[in-house]
Amino acid sequence: MPFPYTAPSESLPAPLPTAEDVENARPPELVRADPTPVLYRINKVYAVKFSTNRSALLQEAENLLFLQDHNVRTPKLYATFSHQGADPAGYLKFFRKATRATLPTYYYMVMEFIDGIPLDDEKWEKLPFETRLKLYGKIGEQLQLLRSIPPPHPGFFGRVNSQGYGSFCMIASHRKNAINGPFHSYGAFLKHAWETFEINFIYQVFDIVERPINPEHQIHADNFFHCLEENSASGASTLSHMDLKLENMIFTPSASSTSGRIEDYDLCLIDWEYMGWYPAWADACSAIRRLPRSRSEPMFTGYWSISNKIGIKPFYLAQAKFWMSCAELFGAAI
Repeated sequence: MPFPYTAPSESLPAPLPTAEDVENARPPELVRADPTPVLYRINKVYAVKFSTNRSALLQEAENLLFLQDHNVRTPKLYATFSHQGADPAGYLKFFRKATRATLPTYYYMVMEFIDGIPLDDEKWEKLPFETRLKLYGKIGEQLQLLRSIPPPHPGFFGRVNSQGYGSFCMIASHRKNAINGPFHSYGAFLKHAWETFEINFIYQVFDIVERPINPEHQIHADNFFHCLEENSASGASTLSHMDLKLENMIFTPSASSTSGRIEDYDLCLIDWEYMGWYPAWADACSAIRRLPRSRSEPMFTGYWSISNKIGIKPFYLAQAKFWMSCAELFGAAI
């Protein structure tokens, strides 16, 4: 996508915020000096996310722009730009000797502000069981729409615009800031994944924690390609969100219902920086690790509810759990 980017002027709900506007929106108590993205609401209609990490922010912007041509419910992208000299995160308070001239360059993404109900674990726990089931169904609906978007070609594994995965994606990179892929077959994807596991584990054994090799490592290594089945439908290239945590879900009033009950609201998924075409089992990993779950419900309720009729269907439980076990043993993101 072009950078900087600005949506057509007729689509803008208000004048676009500037770097100065973003700095002025900073709460006085917020002081950050790390590249973790920060988001402010500005002029009631915009959500502005900014970071010193250019690649992660622009990757999400590319993904949002791509999804605007499809039916998945996401925030609209209005602009991206960079600026040096503004202090939206309170950097000058953190580093007393810093000046405007020495501030880092910040990258900004201006999106539609989604005015809805965010949930957290405490709120989720208090919802009635039947309400939680309906909300799981809402998640499944959006994932079904996402998973129906085809890759550039059937064997493609990577990101939008025929790009490889970033170094912070589900496949951990053994080289800092390296781009992984794109890969043009499931076999090539698995080969790279296994090579990454091997190198990461070598670092653990010899350089970091002197971790001993034991039979658990050996049985996973011997069966890696067998369990992930190169010729199985579980390896089909499938567009995946990869960060299905509760904080990335906002429930908004639906035009088709006036009940006021959250179970009748629409779901909007946010935080799209990890999206890409992965094997069909990959978002099952994300669901197992991040999907909300009440302590009062059976363990598999959420997994079944987002794969019962639509959503992550089939839910490749065996492959997902094997991948997660390998990632924990050998060292990788999930």
